[in-house]
Amino acid sequence: HLKNKLLQTGESILIEGNTWGDKIWGVCNGVGENKLGKILMKVRNELKEASDGTE
Repeated sequence: HLKNKLLQTGESILIEGNTWGDKIWGVCNGVGENKLGKILMKVRNELKEASDGTE
C-alpha cells in the first residue's frame, strides 16, 4: 500500500528525480519545483497526524 510505503520513509525528503527535463513535478539535474515530492510529503504528514501514534 502507498500509505505504508510513505510512512516507511520517515522524515526523509522525497524527490521525484528524472532525466527527461521535468522541472515542475520533479527535479532534473538538481533543478525543479518537485511538486510530486511535496505532495507526497504533505500526504505522509497527514497520515501521521491521522494515525495519532496508533500504528
